[in-house]
Amino acid sequence: MTSALVVGIGATASTAAEEPTEADPSVVELRDECVYTPVNQHNTNLLRLVLAPGYAYDVTVNGAAVQPDDDVAFDTTEASGDTEFLHSIAVTAPTQSDTVVVSQGGSSLLETVVDSGACEQQPTTLTIQRSASLIDHGDTVALTGELRTTDGSTVAGESVVLERRFVGVTSWTTHGTQSTDGAGRVSFTAKPSKHTQYRLRYEATGRYGGQISDITRVDVRQPTTLSIAVDDGTIKRGQTVTVSGKLTSSSSAVPGRPVSLQYRYPGTTTWKTVTTKDTGSTGRVSFARTPSKHVEYRLRHAQSDAYAGSTSASKTVLVQQPTTLSIARSNSTITAGKSVTISGRLRTGDGVNVSGEKVTFQRRFVGATSWTTVSSKNTSSTGRVSFTAKPSRHTEYRLVHSSNTSYGYSKSPVTRVSVRAALTLTTSRLSGLLGRTTTFKGTVSPYYSKQTVQLQRRVSGTWRTVSTKKPSSSGAYSFSVKPSSTGKYTYRVRVPATDRRYSAASSSKTVVRYAAKITSIHYDAAGNDWHNLNDEYAVVKNTGSVTINLKDWTLDATPQRKSLPSYTLSPGKSVRIHTGSGSQRTGHIYLGYNSPIWNNDGDVGRLYDRYGNRASTYRY
Repeated sequence: MTSALVVGIGATASTAAEEPTEADPSVVELRDECVYTPVNQHNTNLLRLVLAPGYAYDVTVNGAAVQPDDDVAFDTTEASGDTEFLHSIAVTAPTQSDTVVVSQGGSSLLETVVDSGACEQQPTTLTIQRSASLIDHGDTVALTGELRTTDGSTVAGESVVLERRFVGVTSWTTHGTQSTDGAGRVSFTAKPSKHTQYRLRYEATGRYGGQISDITRVDVRQPTTLSIAVDDGTIKRGQTVTVSGKLTSSSSAVPGRPVSLQYRYPGTTTWKTVTTKDTGSTGRVSFARTPSKHVEYRLRHAQSDAYAGSTSASKTVLVQQPTTLSIARSNSTITAGKSVTISGRLRTGDGVNVSGEKVTFQRRFVGATSWTTVSSKNTSSTGRVSFTAKPSRHTEYRLVHSSNTSYGYSKSPVTRVSVRAALTLTTSRLSGLLGRTTTFKGTVSPYYSKQTVQLQRRVSGTWRTVSTKKPSSSGAYSFSVKPSSTGKYTYRVRVPATDRRYSAASSSKTVVRYAAKITSIHYDAAGNDWHNLNDEYAVVKNTGSVTINLKDWTLDATPQRKSLPSYTLSPGKSVRIHTGSGSQRTGHIYLGYNSPIWNNDGDVGRLYDRYGNRASTYRY
C-alpha cells in the first residue's frame, strides 16, 4: 500500500510579457478528491481551489482559517492568470462533512460543503464458493469468491489470498493469491489430497477494510488398491481354488469394507458377482470356489464417501480340457508367386473357443515326409488363427497346438495347396506383311532345372507344339515366328507340368500375315490428262488370304504421297485408286488431286501398309 502522489502543488507564475489585466476576485473552480494513505494513517480529502489573479484570498474550513499545503498564502496578486492551490482535509469519520468558505476583503465569494467522510476506509464483505463438496483423489475443485463493500459496490484490482488447512489442523497455509477482476471476483483451482478446509482473506488498505470469508470444506475420497491372488492357477476338474485379496489405502489396511468376488468365462465380456464379504482387521478377504471350466476372477470394492472404488487385476484359473483344431485353405491351386491363406480354429472338446493359445503353422513339400515349422500365432478371442503362405511348389500344410497345463495337444488334418508355374508373355507386332517376324518372349518362375517351355499352334482345334526350349537361369525364354504364307495363325506359350508344379499356358495370340500389290497403273488418261483425272488410276490387289482394310495405307507417286481411306479389300479382289475426286464405292477409291500424278513417260508407284512397310513397287 502506498500514499497517493499529488502533482502541481502551489501557485503558477505567469510568463506573459504584458501587464496583467485587473479582474474581479472570483473562485474559478473548487473540487475535491480522496487521497488514500497507509492503513495506520488518516485518509485525506484533497481540495483543488482555482482563484482569479490579482488578489489575496481568505479560506476557512469549518470556520477555521487554513493555508495551502505548500504553506503559501492564497495570494494571486502577482499572478498573471488563474492559479490552483491545494489543501488537504484530514478524514476522521465516515459521516464527516466540512464547510469551505472562500472570501476576499471580507466579502464571501463561495461557501460550500464537501463530503469528506466519503474518503474514510470502507468496510467490505468477502464470500467463498466451491464447485464440489466431495471429489475423487486427483481431481480438481474450483474455489471462487467475491469482494464487495458493505453497500454492494464491487471492489476491483485488490489482492485476495486463498488459504487452506487439512481437517483437524489449526494453522492456515497460503494456497495462492489473485487480484479481483472488474466484478470483484477471484477464482482458484486446487487439487486436495485429503479432506481440506478453505477460506479467502483480504488484507485492509487505506481505502477498504480487511475481511475473511466463511470456511468451506472439500472432502476427498481416498484412493484404494485391491490386490488378488489364487492359490493354484491350474487345477483339474472338481478341485477347489482359493481366491484372496487385500484392500489398502496409501499402503494402510482398510477393514470392514465390503468386497465382491466376480467371474467371467473366456470369450465373454460381462462380469458376474458371486458373493460379497467384509474385509477383516488387516483388510484381507478370501473366497473358495470350484470352477468347472476355465474362468477369470477379480475382486471389486464399491466407492463410499470416504474411499474411492477399486477393482483388482483379474486372475485366470485354468481347468485342463481336450482341444480340437480345424484347418481351411483359401485356394486349392494357386499360381507361383501368389499368396494363400491357411486358417484354423482351436476349440475345447465341448465346442468352446480357445483364445490366446499358441498355434504352430507347419509345411512339407509333396513327396517329403518331415514337417518344417513356418511360424506361430496366438488364437483370437474366437479361437481363430490365420497364416499367409506363398508356396513355390506343391505343398502340404497342417496346424499344431502343443499340450500345456490348460489345454491338451491337438493337430489339424493335412491340407494341400497345388501350384502352377507363373508365366508371362509379351509379343512384338502380331499383324504385318508376309515375310515379317513376330517374337514371343517372357519368363517362367520360379526357375526349375527340369522345366521346359513350349510354343504351340492351334491347328483344326488342337494345340500342337512347334518348338520347345529350356528357359535361362533367370526364367527368360524367346520364340520367333515367320509364317511362309498369308493367313491367320493362333499361338500360345505353355509350361508343361513337373513333379513340383502344374502346367500353365498363356492366352492365345493370333498372328496375321497379309499381302497386296500394285498390279497396274493406267497413267495415260483418254484425251487431256488434266481434264480426265479419274481415268488415271492405279490398281491394287489383295494377293493374300486375309481381308485387308486399306485405312492408313499409303500410295506413293513421288513426290505425291497420300494416305488411303478406310476400304475393305477381300482376298483376290482389286480396287482402282483414281487420281481425281469422286464418291468412294466398291472397286473405286478417289485421291482428290487436282492434277495428274502419274508421268506418261515412265514412273514408279509404291504401296506401304499402315505401319510404313513397303508392300509393293510397280515400274513402267
